[in-house]
Amino acid sequence: MIANPQSFFRFAAQYYPLLRDLYYRSGGFNDADLRELVLRHRSGDDPAPHYLAEQLIRLGIIETAPEATTSYEMIRPVKSLRRFLLQEALLIGAVDRPPVF
Repeated sequence: MIANPQSFFRFAAQYYPLLRDLYYRSGGFNDADLRELVLRHRSGDDPAPHYLAEQLIRLGIIETAPEATTSYEMIRPVKSLRRFLLQEALLIGAVDRPPVF
């Protein structure tokens, strides 16, 4: 559950590329994948990678996948919001292409 919507949207705006890549990881991701994605999208002024990963969990963006204790997935409401925004962007021509891994 999102504790503070303002914090959620501020984080989502600042780390949009990270959230985009997490969205496209439909099969979930493990600790190493999460760390790699955070490092890829982290700028020099950002907090430590483990702090950003904790923020993703604290803000209700990702959660532990039910089938494993070390795997995560984007929560369904956030994924639905992302899907809606992607569809709207496609309708107006602002294409948001999936990343290449």
